[in-house]
Amino acid sequence: MLNIMTKAPLNSSRYIPIHDRWLSGVAVIFGYLWLVSGLSKLLSATFVSGFAGFMKDQYLGPDAYSWYRGFLESVVVPRAELMAQVIQWGELLLGAALIAAGIWLFIKDSRAAHAVVAWASVGSCLLVLNILLAEGRVLPTRATKDTKNVWPEGVS
Repeated sequence: MLNIMTKAPLNSSRYIPIHDRWLSGVAVIFGYLWLVSGLSKLLSATFVSGFAGFMKDQYLGPDAYSWYRGFLESVVVPRAELMAQVIQWGELLLGAALIAAGIWLFIKDSRAAHAVVAWASVGSCLLVLNILLAEGRVLPTRATKDTKNVWPEGVS
């Protein structure tokens, strides 16, 4: 029996639905962004050593939510070197996982590739959510002062 749209057999292992092709493209694009971000942090000589100062300068100001500022001051800043390592390696591994799963999904429809994309997407959302919470830009009750940059760069 043939699929009317693709003229491929329904039980063919070579047929990959169009939504999987789109998903693989999006996964590779976001994977590239995370990979470049993680590599730039990994290759930077000052990222790990300057992370505590960066956190104090950028994210512990008046714009951060008070409850999240407490978390940053008590957990992140005292363990700044460890958190910097987690961030740079997390971005690098998320990027590699998204690229590998995207290519895998493009070649062959696989539940495992879908699972890798899903879990890497959850990790990506958590990283971006932490950045947005530290900047005080997530909840709709807070108005941003910077109208030119309403959507900050999540991968930097």
